Amino acid sequence: MLRFLRMSLRNRVSACTSLPCDTSTTAILNVAWVANFSLVSSGRSASSASVGLAERVPYRGARVPQPSADEIADAYSMRLLLEAAGARAAALNREQAQVEELKRILSRMKGLLSLDDISTLRQLSRQFHQAVIAIGGNSSLDKQFEMVMNSFPDWMLYEYLFRHTDLLEQSLMDEYQEHMQLVEAIELGDADLAERRAIAHIRNLGEDLVAFLGIPHEVLESKARLLSESFVIKK
Repeated sequence: MLRFLRMSLRNRVSACTSLPCDTSTTAILNVAWVANFSLVSSGRSASSASVGLAERVPYRGARVPQPSADEIADAYSMRLLLEAAGARAAALNREQAQVEELKRILSRMKGLLSLDDISTLRQLSRQFHQAVIAIGGNSSLDKQFEMVMNSFPDWMLYEYLFRHTDLLEQSLMDEYQEHMQLVEAIELGDADLAERRAIAHIRNLGEDLVAFLGIPHEVLESKARLLSESFVIKK
């Protein structure tokens, strides 16, 4: 991804020295920011490197390594496990004020469907998922979930959408609807329904990993089955 960004920016910056620039240059910068946000914000590059989320490069700081299919499948299966548990706990432990906060996050996400919205959307999506986990009231789950989210390659999915804009709007609309359905289940206090909807949401991300990134379905399935048969994507 970073090679792609460097090549694109080099060509566009060269052109911008004498010609007006279009908004796609801003979009490229947004994707670059998305990919590196978790490392450069709040001085987290060093700590990310220390837990294996980044590689130290001599005299250059840290960079995000390209994860293998197995590593992506590991992060996917852990998201299934933690988000299913987190959604269930949230439904049983929620206060109405917490539900309203989830709705406020979703209201900010609604209508964010363009390339220029990607960096904001990623922040809000992470905030939403972390807020759901936090409602459950388990600090250990919070910490584990943050680590898993940092290893999950959502930036690679967004980068694919950046290069396939015909898929962008529908994909983001589907994500918004799935988030809404999860909030509805949590507000109802229906733990079984919240768990099922959380699993369905991450399963759909799994389908994106297969379709967008070429991760073999059988690799995702085998990793998920190790944790629970209910996590397996049925064909």
